[in-house]
This record gives sequence, C-alpha cells and structure tokens, in this order.
Amino acid sequence: MIFTLMSQMTLGGDTDSYEYSFTSHKEALDYYRKSFLVMAETIVDYDGDFTSTLFKGDVMIQRNTIGTTINFINDEN
Repeated sequence: MIFTLMSQMTLGGDTDSYEYSFTSHKEALDYYRKSFLVMAETIVDYDGDFTSTLFKGDVMIQRNTIGTTINFINDEN
C-alpha cells in the first residue's frame, strides 16, 4: 500500500505545496510528525498556515492544520 503525505504551507502570502510517498505506515507517520513539528516552529515566527494530510491509497486517514497570526506592536510606549 502507498501512503501519501500532502502538505501546504503559506508564509507572508506565498504558498508552497509538497507531496511525498511512502511504502510503510510507520515511515509515513514518522515523517508526518516531524514535518508538522518543523512547520509549527517555522510559522510561530511568521504569519502563516500549515496543513498536512495523510492518505492511505485514495482514503484520507489524517489531517492537521495550524495557523499563526502575528500582530506587531510598538514597544516604544
């Protein structure tokens, strides 16, 4: 069975999409978790969103979405 990870990241209005395929469920989940952690750390510093979806064949088995909004304040007050 083929497991497919599809991800979409938006930072500052620019969107990138990624797709990776794996032959084992464990390998797919390990990569899914690691990519989600890295993207969470990345978007916390920038205004952005990240969505990751894991498929087993044509069936979606997991989807997670995170987003960050940054409101800049003037520290001189």
